[in-house]
Amino acid sequence: MKDRTTRVLIADDQALIRHSIASMLNALAGDRIEIVGSVANGLDAIERFAEFDADVVFLDIEMPELDGVECVKAMKMQQPDVRIAIVSGVASGPMGVDAISAGADYILDKAELTPDTIRALMVDLELVDG
Repeated sequence: MKDRTTRVLIADDQALIRHSIASMLNALAGDRIEIVGSVANGLDAIERFAEFDADVVFLDIEMPELDGVECVKAMKMQQPDVRIAIVSGVASGPMGVDAISAGADYILDKAELTPDTIRALMVDLELVDG
C-alpha cells in the first residue's frame, strides 16, 4: 500500500456520478486520498490536472468542451505515470477502444459503478489492502 496521499481528479458531466465516485472513494480510502478536483467538462479536467498533478483520474469519455479520449492523450503527455479510469456508459464501444489506445488504464461501465468495483480498482492501485 502507498505511504502518501494519492491525489484524485474526477471529471464527468453528470454531478451525480462525480458525487458517487467521490463518496465511494472517501468511504473506502478515507485519508489515503485527496480529491483535488471534481469537474464537469474536459477543458476543466485538463486545467485542474495540470494545476494539481493528479495521480489518478476518473474520466467520463463523453463530456462537453473536450472528450475523454483527448483528455487521456493530454494527461498522459503531461504525466505518463498518471492512472486513468474511463467511466462511461459507452465504454465498451469504439470510444472505449480509442481511450485504451490513447493510454487509459481502466474502463468502468457507469451501470456497474459500485463500491465493489471501486474497491477492486483501489486494490489494484494499492490504495487499500486486498
